[in-house]
Amino acid sequence: MEKIKLNNKLECPVVGIGTFMLQPIDAQFVHMSGTVQSKAQYLKDIEMGRLDYKHTELKDVEVTIEGEYSCIKCRAYLTATAYGATGTFPMNVKSWFQKVDGEWKYISKK
Repeated sequence: MEKIKLNNKLECPVVGIGTFMLQPIDAQFVHMSGTVQSKAQYLKDIEMGRLDYKHTELKDVEVTIEGEYSCIKCRAYLTATAYGATGTFPMNVKSWFQKVDGEWKYISKK
């Protein structure tokens, strides 16, 4: 069985912000409230301090590999200040990756 090496990027806020989250050109971000933002809008909110991620703790992590695709499912506990609300927010996460040139690249969250 192959291990997926994502270094410490998996521990980045929202289980995906960081280098591999920025790769998809057409990325959309769905907040717990259901609000959908483009990548540009989302990154602007981080830059302006409207989204301030502190820490993400992952539990019940499950990795599935099917050929060149992998899926990571987990329960994430995100500590953040988001649009004025501060706390630890639990969420279910399902993120997909594709192996490109020998490295796993983030492709989406479904």
